[in-house]
Order: sequence, then C-alpha cells, then structure tokens
Amino acid sequence: MGRARADAASWLFPIQKVNRQTWGLLVGAALVLASCGAVFWFERLLGVRSPSMLFLCAVILAASWFGQRVAMATAFAAFFVYNFYLVEPTYTFGLAGPDDILTLLVFVGAAILVGGVAGRLHDQRRRASRQAEIFRTLFSASRAMTEHDRAEDSFLELAKAAYELSQTPVIVFVRPHKNAPVERICWPADAEAPHAIDDQAQALLEAHRDAPSDIGGWRIWRIAAPSGGFAALGCADAARLDVEHQVALRLLVDLASVCVNRLVTDQHRVEMDAISAAERLRSTLMASISHDFRTPLATIMASTSGLLAHGDDFGAETRRDMLLSIQEEADRLERFVGSILDMTRLEADALQVR
Repeated sequence: MGRARADAASWLFPIQKVNRQTWGLLVGAALVLASCGAVFWFERLLGVRSPSMLFLCAVILAASWFGQRVAMATAFAAFFVYNFYLVEPTYTFGLAGPDDILTLLVFVGAAILVGGVAGRLHDQRRRASRQAEIFRTLFSASRAMTEHDRAEDSFLELAKAAYELSQTPVIVFVRPHKNAPVERICWPADAEAPHAIDDQAQALLEAHRDAPSDIGGWRIWRIAAPSGGFAALGCADAARLDVEHQVALRLLVDLASVCVNRLVTDQHRVEMDAISAAERLRSTLMASISHDFRTPLATIMASTSGLLAHGDDFGAETRRDMLLSIQEEADRLERFVGSILDMTRLEADALQVR
C-alpha cells in the first residue's frame, strides 16, 4: 500500500508542479468573469453598482489560492474586463474622463497591493508547509537509521528517505572495504543507473570530495566515514530540485555519516569491552592457577624437608604416608600442567575436539 502511494505521488509530482500556474490562471480568469456577471446581476436586480469591490475580491481569492503571480495576472485581467464592460463607453477599451482614470488607477493599485500581500502570505504558507514536511522526513529518517545496528539497514533507510524527498530513483553506492567492488542499494528496488557510474562513484569515494558531483544525469554525495570513502548517495535528475530539497538531501547525507560513525564507534567499543573482559578473565585465571599450584607444592616441600631432616625419627608407616602425599600432590601438579597445555592447544587450534 505504501509503495503504491509512493509510486502514485512520483507520477503526479511533475504534473502538479507544471500545471499549478496554468490552473491558477484559469481560475483567475473564471473569477474575473464571475465578478463581471455578479456586477450585472447586482445592478439589474438590486440596483447596486460597486464593480471594483467585486473584482478586488476576485484578485484576493486568486492570491490566497495560487500566490502572487496569479494574483497579478488576475488584477490586470480584471482591469481590462472592467474597462471593456463597465466603463463608458462600454464594449470598448477607453476612458471617458479623469474620474474613470482615477478609479481604474486606484482599483489596479489596490488590487496589486492587496493581491501581492495575500500572494506573499500564500507563498510563505506553502514554503513553511514544505519545510515542515522536509523536517518531518529528516527526523523520521534519523530515527530509523539510528534504530539499526548494521550499516546496510541504515543505508536502506537513507535511500527511502532520499526517494521521499526527491521523488526520483535513488541508489546508495556502498564499498564495504577498500579493495571491494561497489555494491548498490536501490529505492525503488527496480531503480537502475548505468553501470559506468559505479566506477565513477568509486573514484569519487577515493577522492574524498565533500561537494556533490554530477555524473551521467545523477547527482552523487559522498558519505563520510572513519574508514575513508565508505558510501555515496546518488539521486537521478537532482538538478531539477529546488534549493530547499537539495539542502535537505545534503543534511540527509550528513545524518548518514553520523550514523556510520556511530556504528563504527559502537563496534570499536564492543571490541574494547571484549578485550577488557578477556584481560580480566586472564587475570582471574592466573590468580586461580597460582593458588592451585602453591597448595600441592607446599605439601611436597613440607614432606620432603621433613623426610630429609627427620627421616630416621619417623616410623615406617609415617614415612610411607609422607611419600604417598608427595606422589598424590605430584600427580595433581601433572594434571594442572596438562590442563594448561590443553588450553594453550585449544587457543592455537592445535587440538581436535571430540
């Protein structure tokens, strides 16, 4: 469903952008003709004659709906219709006297002034709405990219957000490491670009250029990473985008760079934590081994020194027990040494485990 809406928006976007001014001019002309008809109706049925105010309302409506340019065109159209149908002599372009000239000048001046103000407000409202939509997209993309712990998933979110901003096919060129070939992450999935761009994108990665480059109709931004040229964002026909959307794509690339840096930093921290844990385990193991070695050695040394110093004073049974203690503790030491040797072989992959 979401993919269908995105495809529909992609198909309608150029039509809406091209035909909005045309629709505005048509609506402005319709408002002028409707105002002219309303003037005749008010005059014949109610005896009220205030044509300039009705035409001024038409200009304000055109400005509120379609902006300043359409308001200016509607104001001039209202001037000519007012002059042709309502100023004596009627049905001709001309002025009867100074009063008519002053009325028309005041009307046109007020129409241009009010229409310009209303049009600027309309344009500012549209710009604010567009900027709010851009900020929403950037915020959603930032949150989505930081939720993943793999760079490939973050780059996929980057491609989706760039497509939402540009409404044109997007490709993220990824080089996992220095000598690896360039891989593609496309959105939509069937987006295509000439394969010659891969080599040019790799050259861009190696050049470490921060400014965007135009290659074969595609605009490419490099995504900075600690390992150098790690990836790049390619957007088809990005030159047609306005300044706000190009700046938004630049900010999106910066967000992706921050995300990649975070992933690399997190990976280094995990590695350092693992090394620290291994060192703590090694220290604990060495302390335990030292304790286990000292116990049998103390027994052996005490028995041998006793036998050497007072062996003749001990009975045969006592000497036998002391010799058995020496033998048992020696066997225990042999087992400890064998276990340590087995651990060394395991770490060196020299022992086959069954």
